[in-house]
Amino acid sequence: MKEDPRSTRGRRWIGWALALVATIVVVINQRDVGIARDEVVYMQNGAHYADWWTGLVTFDHGVSEASVTRTFGGPNATDNNREHPPLMKTLFGLSDKLLHRTLGVAGEVTAFRLPSAVMHGVLVLLAYLMVLELWGTAQAIVAALLVVLLPRAIFHAGLACFDAPTMTLWFATIYAYWRGLDGRRWPWQVGVVWGLALATKHTALLLPFALGAHYLIAAWRARSHSPGAAGATRRARALATVRAVLGYRWRVIVSLAVLGPLTLYAVWPWLWFDPVHHVQDWLAFHLHHVHYNYEYLGRNWNAPRFPWHVALVTTLFTVPAGTLAAAIIGAGVWIAERTRRDPSRIDRFRSAAQQGSESSLRRGFPLWGSARATVLARAVGGSLGGAVLPRHDADLRRREALDARATDDLHRRCGRRGVGGAHGGRLRGEAAPSSRVARRAPCHHRDRRQRRPRGGDRDPGRRALCADLVPTRSPAVHPAAPISA
Repeated sequence: MKEDPRSTRGRRWIGWALALVATIVVVINQRDVGIARDEVVYMQNGAHYADWWTGLVTFDHGVSEASVTRTFGGPNATDNNREHPPLMKTLFGLSDKLLHRTLGVAGEVTAFRLPSAVMHGVLVLLAYLMVLELWGTAQAIVAALLVVLLPRAIFHAGLACFDAPTMTLWFATIYAYWRGLDGRRWPWQVGVVWGLALATKHTALLLPFALGAHYLIAAWRARSHSPGAAGATRRARALATVRAVLGYRWRVIVSLAVLGPLTLYAVWPWLWFDPVHHVQDWLAFHLHHVHYNYEYLGRNWNAPRFPWHVALVTTLFTVPAGTLAAAIIGAGVWIAERTRRDPSRIDRFRSAAQQGSESSLRRGFPLWGSARATVLARAVGGSLGGAVLPRHDADLRRREALDARATDDLHRRCGRRGVGGAHGGRLRGEAAPSSRVARRAPCHHRDRRQRRPRGGDRDPGRRALCADLVPTRSPAVHPAAPISA
């Protein structure tokens, strides 16, 4: 259950402390990890990028196509590592320039790897903040700790590579998108964060597909609360539906479509000259990327397609058993709660799961991305599964108390003078009120006190809310029947 934002502000320091702990753990662990092949390329080019930006700020050189090409581009596909965006490489180089070459407070390898460790701490902080707002402090601490204790994530976060930062910025984009759905005037954060994810690795191009699916579902559900066009033609209803979906949170769409590409353009100097051609080169390289050898269950795979179960089996081998158990039990509790309110949900969930497994898992995964495809799922599974499980019992008790207040508010909105207990209002299935209360008149929408305003109902949700209420007459006096909506 979502806590009051005012009560959660003072508890955010716990998330910052856990983020610091995660960063320290990664920094200590990476000291025993050798240098990976990709790190050599990223460190070398990152140092060049940092020197270029430093020279630009100190006016040692200007912005010219020749200087940008010498540092960030080149005629060949892999010159100056132009096939990858520069954000994390630039941070690697700046960290080395400041902490190793200037201050001398860190070793060369540690200085290059520190930005990835910090990004992992940011992931822990964001997981904590999201669960804190959704369910509470205890659940947020559990979720953050489950992310901290992912061994594979700790390993990748200790490398001067893109996998751990991509995981963080992927989740940060989802977090910013979720915050942007609150109807704020200008959700610029989601576009900027997605642009930073694009500037880290090209896999962020897949994010709009996931966010778009959620957006359509959320907009469709919100559409059911808007007044319908009774008697309208099918074409008019279809147009109204399209307008309702596109206008649901249209500023989020604009932020992603405008600020995302602009952020990528701003942090990648190679795109400042001939951006269309350079973007085409960037994407073409990865569309025809070489496939790496991968050993899986005793067999070497040198080309796609992978078996459909690669991601599942890899997750089982790399995620702690406690985290997997928490994720499974938490998902079961969540499904059980929703199914208890609407039994038809389980049929829709089973159908969607079956269709998804048949259509997507069967396709397999590309060789060069299979080992990293499951890192995001581990963080999300650890957060959701670990957070849902411990909140179940306490959440039910809080919900019972809030349901009474919500019921009272619904009755007042419908013109009722009292709710429940000594006041006599009731919902379907509740006990009949006393005879004194039962003699009160039922709630109606079109009486003189609640006449509809001219130009239509200004509160379209009221009639839908009151449709769940029944008159307060006792069954012994008059048969109870639902109020017509």
